[in-house]
Amino acid sequence: MYDVTSIQNLKKDVLYFVAKASFEGTLEEERDLIPEKMIEGPEPTFRCCIYKEREIVRQRIRLAEGKAPGAEDDGNIVQVIKSACADCPISSYVVTNNCQNCLGKDCIKACRFGAIEPGHTRSRIDPQKCKECGMCAKACPYNAIAHVSRPCKDSCPVDAISYDEYGVSVIDEEKCIRCGQCAAKCPFGAIGTKTWITNVIADLKAGKKVYAILAPATEGQFGKDITMESWRQAVKKVGFEDLIEAGICKAENAEKVLRMMTEELHTHPRKNTREELMKLAKLYSKNKVAAALRGIHWIR
Repeated sequence: MYDVTSIQNLKKDVLYFVAKASFEGTLEEERDLIPEKMIEGPEPTFRCCIYKEREIVRQRIRLAEGKAPGAEDDGNIVQVIKSACADCPISSYVVTNNCQNCLGKDCIKACRFGAIEPGHTRSRIDPQKCKECGMCAKACPYNAIAHVSRPCKDSCPVDAISYDEYGVSVIDEEKCIRCGQCAAKCPFGAIGTKTWITNVIADLKAGKKVYAILAPATEGQFGKDITMESWRQAVKKVGFEDLIEAGICKAENAEKVLRMMTEELHTHPRKNTREELMKLAKLYSKNKVAAALRGIHWIR
């Protein structure tokens, strides 16, 4: 039986098996066998059955290869693993066991959309009609209606997450800023990111000069003894040419970039939108570090 004590363990193990098979040149033969190696069965560990667990692993393998977990790919790096996204409540408001099925039915009277109906033991909210106004919860004298929100949607700073008719989360690729908050907050590990780890390994095996880029925040996350220098030695042993810190721009240069962007927005007020701001940020960032990074072989 596969011992999964955290979502991180599942993610790391998938990457390990994919990376190992890629280095050994056996990924084509091993790809369909990895789910069974990880989920031996016969008893499930973290889902309803081993077949669902294996399907989740299979879709994570696709993410590791830089593909969408399913047949459709909108091009976004952040993707919903549909087989894993099925256990969160569809409606934001749910009737709990505190409901006394009272005769007053204040909840039904408070709803202006006809979304609540009486039940045999308690009232019921129709998620298709519910507008999430919260009036029913305020009206209930027993506080029997709870507001249940999805962690992925709550964590998104740009409101890029909605749900389809089956309650599966949907990410709006045009709104998404790829911050990864939804993936970090989902308690079911139902949102992941493409890694292109197989592309990196292919270039390493081909003898190309590949550079690893780490954010400054990486230092200290794995203990006081794990420094940028120890990371540099580790990635070189794997086959990378060298390591570059993402914080390559000095503080004074960052201030200059911010000043340039502010002046641009002041001169052209119509550019003061999220889309224009992102364009400027990318433009100035590229110009600032282009000279320092010229000649480096990039893998997206």
